[in-house]
Amino acid sequence: MENRLWTVVVFLGVLCGCSKIDLAGITDTVQVDVPVSYTGLAVYSGIDVRLSEDCTVPQLEADVNIIPHIEIYGQDGTLKICLEKGVRLDNDAWNSFKAVVTLPAKDGIRAVTLSGASSLISDIPFRSDAFSLAASGASMFTGAIKAEELDIDLSGASLAECGFLEGDNMRLSASGASFMKLSGTVQSCNMVLSGASSVSGISDSQKYSMEIDRCTGSLSGASSATFRSDGEIRCTLSGASLIYYSGNADSSGSHTEGGSAVVPDKG
Repeated sequence: MENRLWTVVVFLGVLCGCSKIDLAGITDTVQVDVPVSYTGLAVYSGIDVRLSEDCTVPQLEADVNIIPHIEIYGQDGTLKICLEKGVRLDNDAWNSFKAVVTLPAKDGIRAVTLSGASSLISDIPFRSDAFSLAASGASMFTGAIKAEELDIDLSGASLAECGFLEGDNMRLSASGASFMKLSGTVQSCNMVLSGASSVSGISDSQKYSMEIDRCTGSLSGASSATFRSDGEIRCTLSGASLIYYSGNADSSGSHTEGGSAVVPDKG
């Protein structure tokens, strides 16, 4: 009974018996009900979510034929937002598919999961003693994070952009040409990058905007990382991978092979 009370399905009109949906070409915005209390947020199915300081009432904007098939519900403390299971769209419909859920910005979110080309933008920082982000399948995260323990895992050409990131210990994992643009400071970072993935500053003009005191881990498959360090860099690099750094870090404990290198900025 409790799970049913927490489950909120956005339902307008009568669902048809078929699972293939054609877009009407008409967009509408409707109010939606969401659980008041949640500490996790999971977004799937190419849906975009905005945590907005200006939002007072949760809303969904989408094609009128899609609206009945967007599910928003709470499960084990996590707010889940997804397309109804079994719903199919043809390729043309997917190319023009857009569903945006706007929620009031809130504190206390400790975990974010994005998959299937979904996205999340937050107006306020995520603050917690521990925070985790998992993004897969070309998903995108934009927001600020402040936590003692950070866990970021990107795969399948996903992107994380953090204009402010602060923590004590961070674990970074990126694969499949995923990309992280970061600005901030962490004391210790263990990074595992593979498949042409990269970590860089927040912009081309601020390429050393991320500061890592102690960096360990491995880079492979033409991956790269760019950051500032005055502490220690102890990484294993292979397959033409590169670390570019500014500062006075000791990188003598790093191991490179296969055209890889740890390159200090002499400027």
